[in-house]
Amino acid sequence: MTLVSELLPLYFSTNIKIRHPATRTHYKRSFRQYGDYLGHPPTLDDLDDDTLTGFLLWSLSHGLTEVTANQRAKQVRAFWEWAARRRQVEKFPTLKFLDEPEQMPVAYTPQQVEQLFATCAKQTGYIGPSPSDLWWLSQHWWLYSTGERTEATLLLSRDHVDLTNQVARVPASIRKGGLKSMAYKLPNRLCELLAELFQYPSRSGLVWERNFGVSAYYHRYKRLVKAAGLPTPRGKCGPQKMRITVFSMIEGLGGDATAFARHSSRQVTDESYIDQALVLAMRKGVWPPSTNPERPKGWRRWFGRAG
Repeated sequence: MTLVSELLPLYFSTNIKIRHPATRTHYKRSFRQYGDYLGHPPTLDDLDDDTLTGFLLWSLSHGLTEVTANQRAKQVRAFWEWAARRRQVEKFPTLKFLDEPEQMPVAYTPQQVEQLFATCAKQTGYIGPSPSDLWWLSQHWWLYSTGERTEATLLLSRDHVDLTNQVARVPASIRKGGLKSMAYKLPNRLCELLAELFQYPSRSGLVWERNFGVSAYYHRYKRLVKAAGLPTPRGKCGPQKMRITVFSMIEGLGGDATAFARHSSRQVTDESYIDQALVLAMRKGVWPPSTNPERPKGWRRWFGRAG
């Protein structure tokens, strides 16, 4: 029996849509979980509609959402279709995926952002060579100022940041999809924090040098959010929530989050990144409440010099 793991390197090397290391890691994780369901490493004989349907239901019973369960199964199916086209297996998949409930993006309120920034500033110890408070605070100012994704943030190099001109250029190679680059104008407060951060050495050249992996990063991030007294629902309390907050605030203040993020369509922005409750309330002038009639117009200045 041929193990799937024996063919994955060939599958990756002949698929132009699976070039990014993170995407390949996701595929490996999906097959690892498929093996957990089967009780043995997956083989080509395990590429079966009934078996894969059982994997979907098993994933739900183990706490995954419909969206995540479908994602895992879709990656198994994609490999299966590739193997069938190459006559490695006889049958093509025909299974149906789970219906997915409509997503409801939830952003932070201004008060919650202030709580998160204040908690960053209270962190003690070191992350890599840098003080933890500086590491977390500068990173959150970056997320708040750019709305950039977590993966690109963690891969951002110091060479990508021009503090003299207050500009960051994020190459497509470290962003999702690997096709669209981004350039951001950096606010003064972020530049101040980065200038201080850059006084500490970085062996890798990364902006946020760290001595732990990506999984540990998300665990630490959840602890940070919890320490700020904010809710930590499963899968809804990571750095992605700041991205939703930024795009929702842009919309609430009359901007165009789709253009800002360079999304392929307005639907992508609305369905995944806009907290409609916050947008509608801000447009009505009731959220956040303010006693100052001259509120700052720029979305980055909404919270003043938080942190």
